[in-house]
Amino acid sequence: VDELDLNRDSEVQQQTLNIFNFHGWLLSQVQRISYKEYVQKKYFKETNEKVSLVSF
Repeated sequence: VDELDLNRDSEVQQQTLNIFNFHGWLLSQVQRISYKEYVQKKYFKETNEKVSLVSF
């Protein structure tokens, strides 16, 4: 995570992170939960709504 912060101004890193949320994925691994569960918890925390994230 510190390495990501050090390279915050890197254009290559910015382009890569626009495609994939590596920081969020890494935090999900540290918390030992699936990335999907991490995203659901983050969404719920930010919106205060419990909405099912189901693909259509």
